[in-house]
Amino acid sequence: MVCLLSPYYSTSDTVFFAVHVDDLFSIASPPEENTCFGDELKSKWDISDLGPAKFGLGIAIERDANTIALSQTAFIDHTVDRFDQTNAHTTDIRMVAGL
Repeated sequence: MVCLLSPYYSTSDTVFFAVHVDDLFSIASPPEENTCFGDELKSKWDISDLGPAKFGLGIAIERDANTIALSQTAFIDHTVDRFDQTNAHTTDIRMVAGL
């Protein structure tokens, strides 16, 4: 693995990244390439590395050795509060079989 200068690329490894406003998420194979990618960004701009993502774009992110779980519970709770439905009663809604 060799860290290359901008534009960032690697001949043998893969880095995926997404940018939204002032947030950047990245993942790489192998994981060491992600560190190299972050170091390259830090050499160009003053950035903060907040470690593994736990929350982004209203989505909570939890991970263990084998899974990644995404949840929008905080968004749902906010929406329920916004529309004053905190005390609303839940009900089952039956679906048509085979639909």
